[in-house]
Amino acid sequence: FWPGVKGRDGCRTPMAWEAGADNGGFTTGKPWLPLPASHRARAVDVQNGEEGSVLAAYRAVLALRKRHPALVSGSIRFLDAEGDVLAFVREGEGESLVCVFNFADEPANWALPPAFGPVEAIDLGTGAVIAEDVLSLPPLGCFLGRTNLAASPSTSNEAR
Repeated sequence: FWPGVKGRDGCRTPMAWEAGADNGGFTTGKPWLPLPASHRARAVDVQNGEEGSVLAAYRAVLALRKRHPALVSGSIRFLDAEGDVLAFVREGEGESLVCVFNFADEPANWALPPAFGPVEAIDLGTGAVIAEDVLSLPPLGCFLGRTNLAASPSTSNEAR
């Protein structure tokens, strides 16, 4: 709820499960912080089945993560990128995934390293497009793709 509500308590309130229940359905006891009335409008039962809701987005991301073990327990290798672009590879369980994020309010391009070979896009519905080995990302967009790394691309940082 930042910047409308400053401080950490806004993100530490109990999860609202049911808009009409006491304490949002979180507990029958006394929660550590009160549940603001505004949180009830975002309760799980209100968002359930609502396309485009935060709940739907969380469920989609969790399902994506479950389908790709490299996102759960794979190694991570950060790739060179300029500006507000973050790029890395997650590898594990026989899978290599390239993940690219554009944190800017304007479109960004990122050149796919030749070592990747063909990249198979995993459609996230974000509007990212590959043309002539250049990934075009919309503002605040992201991309996820499968790659067969023939050689290790240049890295700026590595963690395991």
